[in-house]
Amino acid sequence: MNRNTALIFILFFSSPALAELKSTTPAQVCNLMIEAGLSTGGWKNHYDQEFGCSSPYKDIGSALPLPNNLAFYAEGNRDSVKSVKLVLNVNDRSTASSANKQLQKAAAILFQKITSEKIPQPIMNAIINGKGISQKAGISQVEVIRDNWPTGKGYEIKIVIK
Repeated sequence: MNRNTALIFILFFSSPALAELKSTTPAQVCNLMIEAGLSTGGWKNHYDQEFGCSSPYKDIGSALPLPNNLAFYAEGNRDSVKSVKLVLNVNDRSTASSANKQLQKAAAILFQKITSEKIPQPIMNAIINGKGISQKAGISQVEVIRDNWPTGKGYEIKIVIK
């Protein structure tokens, strides 16, 4: 686990619960990505009034010392989900393309399950190209965020729906 993984649990979101979710309870949302191999341990209290669920990182490939990997997170309070996200860590740039394809598939599944709609093309283009974007989709805000690591050896792409 890298230092960016720890930061994921520190993020706070002050937006209201996702109102246009096809699945709205924390238990339902925590199970959204099972078909993509991203099972969570269920909705848990992380600290104070911050709750969430997360999948273990799913390895993509077998690079050494670390393969690329993908995880799913949901965050909110005791009774509602405020945000969901996918996080791709690219530790091996030589296989970044195949890792990005896995992120695209997972993003399409998540977006469909969250909004009952197909992922908008500008958002998919941002994922494909590893570029940042922030766009409204219904009443939700969707962000694609790329963080290049200071070491220059890799980067992270986050897709956040809140």
